[in-house]
Amino acid sequence: MEMVDGRSMVISLMACALTASGVARLLSPPNQTPPPVFDIKR
Repeated sequence: MEMVDGRSMVISLMACALTASGVARLLSPPNQTPPPVFDIKR
């Protein structure tokens, strides 16, 4: 943030990063599997 001068440039960079993150989340498969459920009957 300190490397760019001007609030409009910071806002546009943050909006671009948020958009890219959302697109990547939609296109890529989840990389974490849900934890296994252990059915312990006593």
